[in-house]
Amino acid sequence: MSYKNLNWNGIRPINNSLNDGFEEFVCQLAKQEIIPESQYFTRKGKPDAGVECFWTLTSGNEIAWQAKFFLSSLDEVQWRQIDDSVSTALDKHPKLIKLFIAIPLDPPDARIPKRKTMLDKWNDHVAKWEKRAIFLGRSVQFEAWWSSDLITRLQKPNNAGFLYFWFNKEEFTDEWFERQNKLAIADLGTRYTPELNLELDISKIFDGLSRNSYFESCIERLQNDISIYKLIDKLSAERLEYDLASLDAPIKNIEAIFYKYNPMGLDTFPVSEYQSQLEIIKEQIEHIMDLIDPNYRNYSIREQLRKCFREINAGIEFITSPVMALANNPYLLLSGEAGCGKSHLFGDVVAKRIEAGYLSLFLLGTYFGSNDDPFQQLCKHCDAKCGIDEFLCALNTKAQTCQHRIIIFIDAANEGNGKTIWKGYINSFICRLKKYEWLGL
Repeated sequence: MSYKNLNWNGIRPINNSLNDGFEEFVCQLAKQEIIPESQYFTRKGKPDAGVECFWTLTSGNEIAWQAKFFLSSLDEVQWRQIDDSVSTALDKHPKLIKLFIAIPLDPPDARIPKRKTMLDKWNDHVAKWEKRAIFLGRSVQFEAWWSSDLITRLQKPNNAGFLYFWFNKEEFTDEWFERQNKLAIADLGTRYTPELNLELDISKIFDGLSRNSYFESCIERLQNDISIYKLIDKLSAERLEYDLASLDAPIKNIEAIFYKYNPMGLDTFPVSEYQSQLEIIKEQIEHIMDLIDPNYRNYSIREQLRKCFREINAGIEFITSPVMALANNPYLLLSGEAGCGKSHLFGDVVAKRIEAGYLSLFLLGTYFGSNDDPFQQLCKHCDAKCGIDEFLCALNTKAQTCQHRIIIFIDAANEGNGKTIWKGYINSFICRLKKYEWLGL
């Protein structure tokens, strides 16, 4: 695809909307930006409080983006829409120090006497916005991302797959994934019987691999179930003289962990840090239990202590389980004797992911029939009209757009030519995948 002939009307729609597609496109480019002292990135939903996304800096200040899908010289209505967004951003984001406004056109600047060009109007509006910021007691910079600025970012070598995804509407649609997966499930034949819908304990490990809504609910329970807060209130109300101050620091540290952690995103859960804080609390609870007079008759206090102790142990068990390990590192090798149900399990997990709206790419070992690089065989099987890295980058971009991991499932890797190719390729296969943070295997 030629960058010079790039047609913004050809951008991939999201929710059947080119405007939503452009907003997501801008957010993904913004996330790639190298921002000094950046701490974390936030993608806004709707309503967006004047910005689509923003980087929070270590200072607490914010650099934000607003996207406007305008394809021709701006009229008064469109300028008013931009003014409204800027005003809202200034009001709702008091830490804002810079706002980028992305518009997929380049402003005419003919410099005809007594006629303001679009670039002139832009500069006038910037002056007005800066004045408004000063009135609010702040200094905010305003900068445009015009079409040429967007294309410059697309031209980076690592963005070939990004471009392929956003301007190739035929592949990587939800229907494309569903079609690929249903064909693979059909090829399982008798190895997959949908009527045998058994809830096996092992299927829970895929919740962590997927970081799905069930995994999110587990994190919420982990955050809410530990009744240490109720316990402290109870001990304080009973005026029991125990050193409750020793619990302040670990409780605040746990609250900070959950404040920063997004279970549906890509954040790594700090298992060791969280476990160490729970162990401190656990030790203090044991100490309080030892100090309670055996003749003390308030059994509710004792039961609250025991309950909190059990919840802490359950929390430690969950964060040290394979579910959390796969949430942090989404690479799983499942082995077992022939005929024990691995293929049925994979087929069942993929089918349920389709029903739940999660994307997968399901492949069978028989699809890898030559000695070629398995990624080449994968692209060929999917009839992808691009190179390997473009294909993986496009998959990664699709996953980021959906805000959930895409999992590649390969069933019966020892079939086809698997016993030959995987010995030579498995390590490089995984290393190559790890470049794409929204993919799991």
